[in-house]
Amino acid sequence: SLLLFLGGLGALFFGARFVIDAGLAVARQNGIPDAVAGLVLIGAAVALPELGMAIAAAARRQSQATASQLLASSVFNLTFVLGVLALVTPIHVDADYARTDVFVLLGAAVAVPILAAGWRITRLRGFVLIAAYMGWLGFIAWRTGLLPFAG
Repeated sequence: SLLLFLGGLGALFFGARFVIDAGLAVARQNGIPDAVAGLVLIGAAVALPELGMAIAAAARRQSQATASQLLASSVFNLTFVLGVLALVTPIHVDADYARTDVFVLLGAAVAVPILAAGWRITRLRGFVLIAAYMGWLGFIAWRTGLLPFAG
């Protein structure tokens, strides 16, 4: 078991490097700023295993376990992972992103408990969450000039 665990950690480390390097290369080839690549492409790629697990758990009618795991993962990423990163190297956040994306994060932190009223996120509320994410992606594309009608 220990050998499998260590092998999995090694695969995770090298796989993460591959995702980041390849994601940034694709973004740069298409004129997408690194910050956008990090927010969108790499962020989504990192979340794909969680999405796969969530779909598998939902198919087995185990949505409570999925919801708990997603919340725990978010807290872990925002506290522990960000803290370790800051210990390894100071983190510079572009002022433009700090002025807007921090508020998006705070809005999401407030919206999810409200949408989970009665401790149930319905299909309609799930659609609202997805629409909010798509709106945020659109805002990022507009802000970085990736849309033809960007200001």
